[in-house]
Amino acid sequence: MSIVEFVKNLGSKAIKGSDLSDQIDATRQSLLEYAVPAYQSLNNSNLWSDKQKVESAWNVKRQAEWKKGMRLNIKGGMFQQIYVLLTKVPAILDGVSKNFKPSGEIQPEGLDYQTAAELQLFAAMKFYVDYSTKLLLLATAYETSVRANSKDLPYVKAEILEIEQQFGNFVQISNFIGKHHQDWSAMIKAIPQVAVDVTGENGMAAAFGSSKLDPLRQNLVATGGWNLIYVFRAYAANRQKVKFDMMKVERQNLELRLLQLKSQLEGNQNAALEKTIAYHEKRLIELNQTIRELEEEYV
Repeated sequence: MSIVEFVKNLGSKAIKGSDLSDQIDATRQSLLEYAVPAYQSLNNSNLWSDKQKVESAWNVKRQAEWKKGMRLNIKGGMFQQIYVLLTKVPAILDGVSKNFKPSGEIQPEGLDYQTAAELQLFAAMKFYVDYSTKLLLLATAYETSVRANSKDLPYVKAEILEIEQQFGNFVQISNFIGKHHQDWSAMIKAIPQVAVDVTGENGMAAAFGSSKLDPLRQNLVATGGWNLIYVFRAYAANRQKVKFDMMKVERQNLELRLLQLKSQLEGNQNAALEKTIAYHEKRLIELNQTIRELEEEYV
């Protein structure tokens, strides 16, 4: 997404520095407490290793898309590679935090290239962290359902479709994370602090050069396809609490799904385990609905 397009999608309301600081901290917490441990649990379980392939058609298709789009040389399969990339995200968030001043407000109108690049980078990382957990949960749900000869999934079609549609963005950002190894803070500071011309950037590109205005090449990276208003503005403290509650349940349910998959691979069925999973999945549906209602109330 180009810087110009990104700024246009920010809306007109000011972004409070304290809100953005809270969002960065929340993203770091969800990354280190939920996303990274979740993928680490999968790797430690030795499921979906080179010897143990996935069986669901949905997972086979995602892995084929991942292999086709991946431009990095990282050892392991898709889920092992995602884990490696997730461990690189803290350095990116730290780079954003170093340049960011939590006081005052950020006005979308007249936003400069440096600040816009910083916001865009954070938006991409927030999407990456949130999506990685959702992807793993859906993948394990498909796999355990196939092995149990069941067609029931704890997802509505719209949720599955959204995850499928955003998979290409996820692959793009994966390549982006793995490609850069420089000092993120220094790279952002090198961007000129000149205002973004939302009517077009040809003049600025001619004056400074595209490589200076966008050294991270974020024009080649999709932000995530969501409403950017929800990324930078803490429009409801309750939403963040619900989000963390949902992450906790997601993590618990993933651990149970991995246990279920391991039990299936050993030729066993565990009715008590399946009942607990069903409870957690019902809770996830309720939390997702609460978040949607909070978003509708804000809009």
